Amino acid sequence: MFRINRTRIGFSLCLLLICPVMSLMAQQIATADGVVPSVMKFTGTLSGADGKPLTGTQGVTFLLYKEETGGPPLWIETQNVQADKSGRYSVMLGSATSSGLPAAAFSAGEARWLGVQPSGEAEQPRTLLVSVPYALKALDAETLGGRPASAFMIAPAAGSSAQEAKVVPAAEQANELVCSSGTACKTGFVPLFATNGGSAKVTDSIVTQSGAAVKVNGSANVISKASAPALVGQSSGTNAVSDGVDGVTSSGTASGVAGINNGNGVGVYGTGGTGVYGIGNSGYGIYGISNSSHGVVGLSNGNFYGVVGEGGGAGVYGSGGYGVLGYGTSGFGMYGQHVGASILGSEIPYAGIWGDTNTLGAAGVAGTGMDGIGGIFLNDSPSGNWALVAANYSSSGPIFTAENIANGVSCTINASAQLHCDGGIGAIVQLDSGNRKVAMSGIESPENWFEDFGSAQLVNGVAVIELDRDFIQTVSTEKDYRVFPVPNGDCKGLYVTNKSAKAFEVRELGGGSSNIRFDYRIAAIRKNYETVRFADHTKDIDPRKMLDRMRKAKPVSTSDPVSGKPASLPIAGPPAAQLSTR
Repeated sequence: MFRINRTRIGFSLCLLLICPVMSLMAQQIATADGVVPSVMKFTGTLSGADGKPLTGTQGVTFLLYKEETGGPPLWIETQNVQADKSGRYSVMLGSATSSGLPAAAFSAGEARWLGVQPSGEAEQPRTLLVSVPYALKALDAETLGGRPASAFMIAPAAGSSAQEAKVVPAAEQANELVCSSGTACKTGFVPLFATNGGSAKVTDSIVTQSGAAVKVNGSANVISKASAPALVGQSSGTNAVSDGVDGVTSSGTASGVAGINNGNGVGVYGTGGTGVYGIGNSGYGIYGISNSSHGVVGLSNGNFYGVVGEGGGAGVYGSGGYGVLGYGTSGFGMYGQHVGASILGSEIPYAGIWGDTNTLGAAGVAGTGMDGIGGIFLNDSPSGNWALVAANYSSSGPIFTAENIANGVSCTINASAQLHCDGGIGAIVQLDSGNRKVAMSGIESPENWFEDFGSAQLVNGVAVIELDRDFIQTVSTEKDYRVFPVPNGDCKGLYVTNKSAKAFEVRELGGGSSNIRFDYRIAAIRKNYETVRFADHTKDIDPRKMLDRMRKAKPVSTSDPVSGKPASLPIAGPPAAQLSTR
């Protein structure tokens, strides 16, 4: 078997440090048996990344290296030190363990470098140790080829038989490390103890280390029986790739990082600037499955988003009873934005779904159907609210358009709230107790006429008719209006005279004095439309051309979603959360 001695060796160092702010002196106090203790006194100064001194009790890791930069440490020890207000401290290196400093680390007279790393901080520049401990030769004097005398057999004396000279091998010594086989204890492998205490047998674990890279050749479980995390990955770096934990796999079905909770807790829990950030090159960035609850839940306690989805296809894709379900208590259940935000956010304080855009040729909300219905708006409001509201804040913008693209006809409510339909305006009327329905068309005119009707009676061939006060407020009676009297009995005929803004007279022709009843019809131009005749709408927006422009438009966003956009924020909405730019 192969053995490596762990004999306690004392030595004293007198070291000269290159760094002017630190001092190192050998501890030369001998023990009662004359063995020099294997510890060194080291004095240094602690400071943080901001250059300010670290004071009080500080956890510090000391690392011994063969090189000035890079390479694995030859020895590591962590101690608590007391730093004064300037960050100065003094410590006995090797005092944290009974074995002290390893003498083998100072063999061959080579220089060594000492690294100091305060807890939570980066390692400080290494300090050169230029002296080799004088006790190194004492170690060689006590061993032969690195082995104690007890590891060898006594050679037989001259003339004696082999039987007489047979010596029982010495028992394995305590604190020895014994390689369990000729193939164990390979370079780079982290040792695995196969026995307890005494002469411990060592084999190779599935963990190897090369420089700063640690690899697991197989599957490893990290188990914690305490009320604490089983595994914590921590990085003190500050750039975009200083991850605490990275999970990588080349499998098409496995996960880089998988979190499993067999109880009622959380499989994967993330907290920080970005709690959980997932990127998928050809699959899912984050994929969640639950048999009894939510697959993925995102919560935000500030003015940020619980879940942010980005994608060349869909940022968020949902399927199921509800593909995507949005629930809002003080804003919007779901907010969708194309390129940028409009300025009308304050006009929509609450909504289940809000679609928004500030780009010509784009739509805030679009509904399509193939043999279905493109959009449905229903309301069962006891207070009498509308099922659909269409409003345009531009003085020249149409309010509403409905069209049949296949037939090329449409109805539009223009900026003046006038309804214009290619097929005319009429009513559907039920006949035969509702068994039939027929269309009734409205009378069209190149001018905007309002009409009123009434009945009156001649007295001695004369009747004075006063115009209805409400009717007078809607029309321009000062300019002109038309009256059409129709007698309900025999007479010489009727004519209209003495028209004023408020009344007119009906008389019998030829000075007749009949007392018959008659009906009349009044037509007057709508107020403020006195000069309108055959209003020209040639340049009105054609809804078919508008949709065609929207289909052909290719709006370019000036923002990158990964940088935390939408391009601009909804006026009444939450601010966009900044994502990692990795």
